[in-house]
Amino acid sequence: MDIHPQSVHVQFGKLGEASSAVAGSSLDRMQIWALVAANTFEFFDFFMYTTLAAYIGRAYFPPGASINSALLPFVIFAVGYLSRPVGGIVIGRYADTRGRKPAMLLTGTLITLGAIGIALTPAYETIGVSAAFLILAFRMLQGLAIGGEMGSSSALLIERSQAGKTGLYGGYQMAGQGIAMMAAGACGLALFIALPASLLLDWGWRLPFALGAVLVPVQLFLRKSIRESATIVKPTAINKIAARDCGMPLVLSSLLILGGTVPTYIVIYVTSFGLSGPAPSATASFVTTGVTGAVTVAASIAGGALADVVGLNTVIIASRAATALVVYPAFAMAVSHHSETVSMLMITLIAGLSALGGGPTIALILQKFRPDHRATGLSLAYATGVGLFGGTAPLVASTLTRWTGNPLASAWYVMAAATCAVIAQLLLAKWRSYPLQPSQEPERVSTG
Repeated sequence: MDIHPQSVHVQFGKLGEASSAVAGSSLDRMQIWALVAANTFEFFDFFMYTTLAAYIGRAYFPPGASINSALLPFVIFAVGYLSRPVGGIVIGRYADTRGRKPAMLLTGTLITLGAIGIALTPAYETIGVSAAFLILAFRMLQGLAIGGEMGSSSALLIERSQAGKTGLYGGYQMAGQGIAMMAAGACGLALFIALPASLLLDWGWRLPFALGAVLVPVQLFLRKSIRESATIVKPTAINKIAARDCGMPLVLSSLLILGGTVPTYIVIYVTSFGLSGPAPSATASFVTTGVTGAVTVAASIAGGALADVVGLNTVIIASRAATALVVYPAFAMAVSHHSETVSMLMITLIAGLSALGGGPTIALILQKFRPDHRATGLSLAYATGVGLFGGTAPLVASTLTRWTGNPLASAWYVMAAATCAVIAQLLLAKWRSYPLQPSQEPERVSTG
């Protein structure tokens, strides 16, 4: 690996007194789960939108729209991602200069405001087209928050990880998203069972977003209970010059991210609308979402732990290569059997293979940026990769299927994304690495 010692001696001495007091100390178990739980709360609102997309589409869009009404919510879903890179830059920079914890409090507040807005926005029948624009605005607000959340929370979690456990702690971070997916599926299923279709369409789908508002005190308490990272540095002339060296790692990191985000969002799309024929039943969709979340949790933690043994690079390549090789035959089996059970098994298989590389990917990317650019670098790379390729994946999948008439067209998109990620990872692995904790010596930075 090409590690330059003169580049990795970051000025950790320029720390605030409060943060230097915790330098080198790792998070205890309660701190870890407080951070994961806070991340789960944030992504829960985001996953609920996709889980209930069909109901949101009927509430906020005219029945006679020229675009397929089932697809319109995903148009808003994709457009909402445009604000993610902005959040990555603005909130990520705030996290690098003012602290990971203040940035997390900010993102938690923003996504909660977005959830409250979605819950309270009147339907199309009441205020007309303004309803769609309001939903778009609230989705972009949530996107702004998510764009800055990943870098801030991941940097804090992994910078405070135990020695030799960076992959595992990265897996914890991605497991939080899996827990959010499980909760979204369970919540959607509970609503479907408890409420008749008319009430679910009328106001029932709003309840999960309102729940986000009720849990605000819990979320803020969890975030305030987390101790700050010790790697916050003050802006200096050297740091500003170093920013010029972030370009290539940023590009490669964004391409590496798409290898995980495209399979994830294709799975979300297929769970809601299927690969061919009629869309899955609501029950099947909710159950698949929950099971996929459970598999994501297990695979994220297992992949992170394995990466600490065999190396980050090894697990990332294996995960992306396996996804590329398996996705087409898995989707083909789902189409040929016309069985919701088989479809669920194939979807969870792809989700699990992809999740294996999630934690190691986060840990690897964080090592490629100096502490004073780390939250910004990961936030922007994640926001760009997810925004350009993940948020648009449902639209791309639907468009490819319509153009080609082939229900398996989305599998080719997943294969291309995974292949691109492998190439990006091989190039990024050769780039210089920086220590994740102040106590680390440069030669101890290892990615396998």
